[in-house]
Amino acid sequence: MTPLLEMSWTFERLYQNTADGKTTDIEVFHASTLDNTYIDPTLLEILTQGMGAEEKEARKLGTYYNLSGGIYTGSLTQENFKDPIIDSPQADVMILY
Repeated sequence: MTPLLEMSWTFERLYQNTADGKTTDIEVFHASTLDNTYIDPTLLEILTQGMGAEEKEARKLGTYYNLSGGIYTGSLTQENFKDPIIDSPQADVMILY
């Protein structure tokens, strides 16, 4: 079970604790959707065609991925920012757009 809409309690309490060795009475198994012989790989490609790389990985490989949150998933660098546009040179307060 890999929740796609939010990193549910299963990630922290089950998956991560097992990976960190904090929980020894639970086993985690990784399986790919492509391992399922009843799923046509061509249809899976069509289904995931419009998805980003991380979402495709979550859908195909069952890895955890948080789809909620920011819309920009890359690294924020100075080139991602533009100088502010000042509404009026006489304004006491800078208005950003």
